[in-house]
Amino acid sequence: MSESESESEPLRCGCPHCGGAIEFPVEAAGMGVECPHCGVPMNLLDEGVGSEPGMPEELPPIPGRPTAAELAEAFSGRVQRVRPTSGYRWALGLGWVAALALPAVYAALVVFLAWGLFWFAGSWVAWARSATGGALAAGVRTGLWVLGIGLVGFVLGSLLRPFVMKPRKRGQALALNPVSEPLLFAFIHMVCDAVGVSRPARVEVDCRMNASVGFRGGATRLAAEDWVLTLGLPMVAGLSLPAFAGVLAHELGHFGQGWAMRACRVIRRLNEWMEQAAGRGKEDGVLGRWAGESAAGVHQGVLGVFRFGVGMSNLVLGLVVAIGRLVNRQLLRQMEWNADRVQIELVGSEQFEATFRRLCVLGEARRDVYRQLRLDHAQGRPLPDDLPRALVRLADAMPEERIERGCERRLSQAEDFMDAHPSDASRLEQARSMAAPGVFCHGSEASVLFAHFNVLSRQVTALHYREDLGLPGE
Repeated sequence: MSESESESEPLRCGCPHCGGAIEFPVEAAGMGVECPHCGVPMNLLDEGVGSEPGMPEELPPIPGRPTAAELAEAFSGRVQRVRPTSGYRWALGLGWVAALALPAVYAALVVFLAWGLFWFAGSWVAWARSATGGALAAGVRTGLWVLGIGLVGFVLGSLLRPFVMKPRKRGQALALNPVSEPLLFAFIHMVCDAVGVSRPARVEVDCRMNASVGFRGGATRLAAEDWVLTLGLPMVAGLSLPAFAGVLAHELGHFGQGWAMRACRVIRRLNEWMEQAAGRGKEDGVLGRWAGESAAGVHQGVLGVFRFGVGMSNLVLGLVVAIGRLVNRQLLRQMEWNADRVQIELVGSEQFEATFRRLCVLGEARRDVYRQLRLDHAQGRPLPDDLPRALVRLADAMPEERIERGCERRLSQAEDFMDAHPSDASRLEQARSMAAPGVFCHGSEASVLFAHFNVLSRQVTALHYREDLGLPGE
């Protein structure tokens, strides 16, 4: 191959949204384009060929940006495994009892109504066709038979609604390539090793003020150590590196609770199904509209029977949902306590309190930003093309008096038995009582871990406007 032919070989990269492979000429490197596979805006960045998957290479030193070796030196030890309390064990046991009982109750209701429909249809045929009483009696009996079949079938259909309802559409997060973001992946692996959990199979970013972990592939992979870490870029943009490490440790602490996290996921998914079945669906609206349009007393009576049947099934399912929600929230509270302890052990009690204060500020700024977004969109003004950076600028300019009021408001909130999280005051009290020095400390900002943070920030902003907020063309 000649030198000119070698220089003309195309470069390759992967779409951070869908993972599709893209080839492009050398002169197009760095250009902003739309992915030919999914249409999401992206930048053409050469990722090289032949790198072993999951083994990010070290980036050349950049002024102000730590190296992986410097980050490794910032860890002075590992977090000791958090031993579950007796309350945690009780909550976990009740959680798994609920996880097994809820589908059993749901299946029993469906089977009972299906059997009742079959029995009603079969045994009442002879009764409806009975010749005693004349034609009028036969007509009344036939009408009652049809009404009974319709009522039981209607209630059974309302219970089976979750099988046919479409899940709520949620904005797709951007998947990161470890070759493109080697320092970020190296740091995540360091935190995983310090906390003592397996490394994520996938890392995603979105535009939420949060971080989360979840199982890859849904409920079918609950038994596998195959999980996804999702990072909200507004949170990353506004936190220091120690604060970000603490948030990571908190989320990894959840995943380290293995079977408790699995029980919570099962109960939450079942509750969502139950709530869909017990909620006001299309058939409830149809019955209400028919009742409003009909003036005949007979029609009103028939529709009233139907609405009573649906209401009774919703009442039973609602009771099951309430029990599942109560059990799940008590387990979630125990999981939050344990995850907080992991975070405190990694970054220390003082950093835990500083992170709480910073997240209060970012939360206040987030409310202001979205209030302004709605106003700007209504008046036709352009929206920020980099929402995380705009949010952080607003947070940094927030008056100290408002910051104090926001923190005091959160700390003054009373702890509710039905809350899924402990109160902020009790969490800070636990951090202070532990007086942990922490095993990680570094003076950088969290965003320096990303090789292309500004590019990703603009991409997730565009996706957030279009897919989460429904603002096409932004």
